[in-house]
Amino acid sequence: MKPVVSDFDCFLLGSRGVKYKNPIPNDQIELLRWSVANIGEVLDVRAASNSKKESWIDALFKVLKSAALKGYYPKTPKCGNGDPKSYEIIEVAVSRLHETGCVRHGAECFNCFFPQVYWFLFVVFNLEVKIDDEFLVISDGKKVNVQELQDILVTKIEEGFTFPINPKGFATINSIFILTRIVICFFIIDIVLFITIFSLKRVLCDPGWRNVYNALLASKKGNVQDSINCWLQPGTRLREDIDAMSARHPLGFEATNETTVGKESMAEILDDFERYLKIQRAWMKLRLCYFGFDS
Repeated sequence: MKPVVSDFDCFLLGSRGVKYKNPIPNDQIELLRWSVANIGEVLDVRAASNSKKESWIDALFKVLKSAALKGYYPKTPKCGNGDPKSYEIIEVAVSRLHETGCVRHGAECFNCFFPQVYWFLFVVFNLEVKIDDEFLVISDGKKVNVQELQDILVTKIEEGFTFPINPKGFATINSIFILTRIVICFFIIDIVLFITIFSLKRVLCDPGWRNVYNALLASKKGNVQDSINCWLQPGTRLREDIDAMSARHPLGFEATNETTVGKESMAEILDDFERYLKIQRAWMKLRLCYFGFDS
């Protein structure tokens, strides 16, 4: 029996020599604001209650169900969210690799509403899961721990590479979760280098991802600053809100349990939420039909 990979989930899209001129669309800026605001609310409520009993999954579902009741479920473009340049890169990759289907959508670092199963483990806060401490970097043929992985990314930043990080990761410091695989793509003009990292055990959480974000902000490279300005535009107060949140909750979403959450469990959770959305949409249509209003 041979293991089979259905497709590659691209989590970070790194680039050097790529000019980022146009920012992410306004609707995605609003989605980022929504995401950051709700993360802050979850952390504030948790801190005020002085209780750690509620899991992140429970807290997340409260936010998503509240959004569904209000009819808020943002549409995602065919190739995912992102600035025009990042979207173009993925769009071309999907087109050229359509026969194998190994790349089907954009990098999950731009997914700020409801991450898919694999990315879910990367961007949410401490999800009460047991986490691995070793990863295999295919391009270099060596095993690394999460600190070494972070060092690789910081080194890439020093070399002039840039990449977006999802706010759900760096805003809370308790940030990274990896289950089966991560594909980190670095684009050097027209040269593509894939750094594929497979988890050797299960999952890993480490506080150092805020340091990677800080390294991006501190970079003196022009293309790095241009890209950050496209992803987290000055004037939107996204950076200020993230900094304030990190200052209020330096430990992020602190977990107390170590219950393992596997792929099947995560799929069931996603299915439950999809069913909830269908029920709410049907109920809103019913109210609109019989009562003339949808809220």
